[in-house]
Amino acid sequence: MRVNVGPLYCYGCVLGLRSFVGTMQGIEGGEVDDAVVKVTYSPEVISQNEVRKVVADTVEKLGYKVKE
Repeated sequence: MRVNVGPLYCYGCVLGLRSFVGTMQGIEGGEVDDAVVKVTYSPEVISQNEVRKVVADTVEKLGYKVKE
């Protein structure tokens, strides 16, 4: 799943996003590349909508916005 977040300028924010999202149950991994958060997850454990909400909430707490 891909979520467009716009550029994350702070490397610490990128690390924080990866760390937090990666610890969620059902999420197998997350990467930030070219303003896109790429998340692999297990749909049997967590829904796409839940993943999108976790990513959006985390991105907003870091001071950025999700681009739809």
